[in-house]
Amino acid sequence: MNFGKYVKDKINYILVFIVYCLIILAYLNAMQVNNNVTIFILLISSVLFIVTFIITFVRKNKYINGINSILDSLNEKYLI
Repeated sequence: MNFGKYVKDKINYILVFIVYCLIILAYLNAMQVNNNVTIFILLISSVLFIVTFIITFVRKNKYINGINSILDSLNEKYLI
């Protein structure tokens, strides 16, 4: 599994996060919150999303590589 395929698979989550950011942006602008605070909130949300996204990719990639190594070590692969 490469990162490009993972991103393509998780495009729905990315789009939901973008909509979330737009809603937060609209709400904070409607409440007349300072622009620096708005940028800070969106920046923290984005960093947390990206870190979670990467950690999930690493875990899933490790799992898939483990499964592939087990499958490669089988003697009679046709029995699967």
